[in-house]
Amino acid sequence: MVQLSIILFSTLITFVETIKLQYGLNENVGTLIPIIFSTYIALILAIFRFLKWDDKKENISNNLERFSFVINKCRKTKHYITNFTINNSNIKQWDDLISNYENETYDYLITTRENFDNIMTYRELVYYREKLRTLYIEEKFIKDDIDNIELIQNTHRNFNEDSYCCGIKSNKINYDLYLDDLENKKNKPNTLIL
Repeated sequence: MVQLSIILFSTLITFVETIKLQYGLNENVGTLIPIIFSTYIALILAIFRFLKWDDKKENISNNLERFSFVINKCRKTKHYITNFTINNSNIKQWDDLISNYENETYDYLITTRENFDNIMTYRELVYYREKLRTLYIEEKFIKDDIDNIELIQNTHRNFNEDSYCCGIKSNKINYDLYLDDLENKKNKPNTLIL
C-alpha cells in the first residue's frame, strides 16, 4: 500500500504540474501541492530505508523460494522412496537416495529454517501466527462447506434471489442461507447421499 501511495502521489504531482501549465492553476496551490506530495514521498522512502522493509521483504521472498525448493525436493524423494524396489543389485542406489535426503535436503531445510528464524522478530512472528490461525479457521470452514455441498442433496433454486440495480434485474444466490440449509440437513441422516 505504501509503494502504491508513492506511485499515486508521483502521478498526482505530474497531474498538478500539467494542469498548472495548461489551465493556469492558482500559483500558490500549483506550487504547494507538489511540494507536499514530494515531501511525503521523500519521508516514506526515508522510513522505508531506515526500517529496511525492502530488505526484509526480499529476504522473506528468498526464504519462501527456499522453502518451496525443500518441499518439492522432499516430494520428489518421497516419490522415489515409495516407488523403489530394493533388491541385491540396487542397494547402492538405495543408500545414495537415503544419503542424498539426509545430507543435502535436510541440511538445506535446516539452513532455510535458520534464515527464517532470523528474518522476523518474536512480536512479528506472533502477529503472523495469529493471522495464520485465522486463515486456517477460514480454510476449515470452506472445506466443511465444500464437503457439505458434495455430500448433501439440496434443491438450489430455493436460494436464488432477484435483485434490481439501476432498473436491471439480476439473479443472486444467497450463499449463507444455502450453506445454513446444508448444515441443517447434514445433522439429519436421511438427507445424505450414499
